[in-house]
This record gives sequence, structure tokens and C-alpha cells, in this order.
Amino acid sequence: MSRRRLAAAVAFFGFVALGLPESVLATAWPDMADDFGRPIGHLQWLLVSYTLGYLLSSAPAGMGVRRYGVRGIAGLGVSLSIVGLGLYAAGPTWGWVVVAGFVLGCGAGQLDTAMNVWATTQGARTMNLLHAAFGIGTTIGPPLTVVAAAATSWRGAYVVLIAFDLALLGAMWLVGPDHHPRHAPPTDRPSARPAPAGATTVILASFAAYVAVEVTAGAWGYSYLREQQGLSAAAAGFGIAGYWAGLTLGRLALGLVGSGLAPQPVLVWGAVGSVAATVLIALGATAGGVIGLIGLGCSLAGLFPALMLLTPAMVGADRAALTVGWSLSASGISSALVAVLVGQQVDRVDLGVIPPNLLVGSLVLLGLVLLLLRLQRTPAQASSSAAPGADNSADASANSIT
Repeated sequence: MSRRRLAAAVAFFGFVALGLPESVLATAWPDMADDFGRPIGHLQWLLVSYTLGYLLSSAPAGMGVRRYGVRGIAGLGVSLSIVGLGLYAAGPTWGWVVVAGFVLGCGAGQLDTAMNVWATTQGARTMNLLHAAFGIGTTIGPPLTVVAAAATSWRGAYVVLIAFDLALLGAMWLVGPDHHPRHAPPTDRPSARPAPAGATTVILASFAAYVAVEVTAGAWGYSYLREQQGLSAAAAGFGIAGYWAGLTLGRLALGLVGSGLAPQPVLVWGAVGSVAATVLIALGATAGGVIGLIGLGCSLAGLFPALMLLTPAMVGADRAALTVGWSLSASGISSALVAVLVGQQVDRVDLGVIPPNLLVGSLVLLGLVLLLLRLQRTPAQASSSAAPGADNSADASANSIT
């Protein structure tokens, strides 16, 4: 196997490692709450501590990648994750577990940024497969936790994750992906200089809007179908499972058969499909809610990877690492804000506020995508020397692992 394929395999398992702790925590939490004598609602403190660590580390990680390379920052991220997982597995008190969430978030922010910076240089196929790997990690987590809890306790699941990350760390240092953005040839041209500042703002807003829609559907989709629509637990479970399956399988499909697609049409059709799906949910029909939720997952599948792939073409190769870091920070902020704001609306009104939130978020996302693509075309038309660089970036995003 070539070194490039080995690096891609390590990156794939890096994204699996990012997805595992999220679903393990969600599954282990009821037992954890009993052990620490905490009410079930105190899960929010672990989510807040994780998000805070992620936010504080992901933006600086973009700068770190420029100095120490992808492998250095990814290795640091995995190392911090091992420490955080160890605190989860051995933490004797509630305070230690809250610290564990923060440390694990710091590690995730470093690893996520480094892997995405590398993926932006590898093309559409690799990018989509890597983000599908995250979904695989979140899918494996629940059964792993159930088996571990039956054999020992919920702490056993974290011991397994530590072993996984130790193996990942070794592979990362031996054959892991590496890339030094500071060594990349500059792509900025005088005629394109007005674009990066405006493009960066729209990119960050697009990531934030995407995450707002994804998190709202993922967190509240089941409750909306079950409580507001009156579906059975099985039917509502089918709808939310279909949503996550659509996200994961959509990315796998794009990675396996869609390597010839440039990110631009993926963004447009994904955003249009998201609007159509949320309209279907908002119409209130019972079957429409389930079908719309599944359709929303399929529509969203390619958006996050496509935004990542488009970033170097928009801001230049030398700015890509920094922009990726800030984009992930914007995503984390959006996730935290949406969780609070939508939750408050549900408390004050009812679950009927979910479809309007999804529809507004999807319309905003569509508008930002169209604006982003307009900004991309503007510098390309301003000068004949700018067009080849933009075209090359789009072509590079369609490369596959060979």
C-alpha cells in the first residue's frame, strides 16, 4: 500500500476517533449520572465544557498547523484526547469528569482542524469519505458502550477508546498525513485581493448556518415526531435514524462515486434540497415529517465537506489553514447558541417551533451558498490571470485517492 493510502487510512480512523466519544457519552450518561448522583439535565455541563475546549483550541490549531504541520497538531490532538478519555475512565468525582470534557474538547479541536486542513488538499473523494468516517464513529459508539457497560461499567467504553487512540497516535507518527501550509505556493493575486476578506466572512457564516440546521434536526427531530406529530416511538426512531443514515451514507456515496463532482453544484443542490425537505417537514403531514427528515439528512450530507473543499479556492492556499480553524470555531459557537436558543423556544411555546427554525435556517444557508459562489466568480472575472487559479482549485477538489 502506498504511503498516501496509508496516510488516508490514518486520517479516516482519526475521524472515527472524533465521532466515537460523542455517542459514547450520550449512551453512557444515564449510568454516569447515577454514579455521580447528578440529575439527568446536568449533561449540559459536560457538553459545555467540551464545547469550550473545542472552541479554545480549534482556531489556534489553524495557526499551529502552519508552523508544526498537520501531523504535529493532529498528534497533539490525539494525545490530549487520550488524557481526556483517561480522566473520564478514572475520574473519581464529578469535577474531574467536567475537566475531562474540557480536555477532550481541546484534543478534538486540534485533531479536527488538522485533519480538515489536510483533507482540503486531497480532493472531494477523500473529504467526503473522511466526514463519513465521523458518522461511522458515532454509529459504533452506542453498541460499544452497551457491551462495555454489560461487561464491566460505562468506564469500560472509555478504556476501549483510549486503546483505540493509542493505536491511532502510533500510526499518526509513523505514516499519518502531513502537510505544511507555509510551504504551499502562494495563490493570491493582486486582482483577487478584494475577495478573501468578504469570502472569509461568508464562509464562516455558511458553516454556522449549516451547523444550526444539522444540530436542530439531530437534537429535536425525534422529539418533534414523537411528541408533536404523535408518531410511535418506532416510527420516530426510524425518522431520526434515517436522518443520521442519510448524512453518513450520503457522504460515503459522494466519496465512492462522486469524486468527479466539484463542490459548487454539491453546495447548491444540497442547499436547495435542504429547503425542500424542511418545507415538507413544516407542512405538518405525519409521513411528510419522516420523509422530510430523511431527505434533510441526505441533502446536508455533502455541504460541510464541500464548504471545506471550497475554502482554499476562496481564500488562497496560504490562508486555508487559518480559515479552517476559524470555521470550526464558528461551527462550535453556532452549535452552542442553537442548543440554547431553540431549547428556550421549545420551553416557552412547544415543539411546533422546530419546523420554522429548520426552514429559516435552510433559507439562510441557501442564501449564503449563493453569495459565496457569486464571490468566487467575481475575482475570476476581474482578471484573466485570476481565472486559471480558481479553476485549478476547483479541479483539485475533484481529485480522488489513487
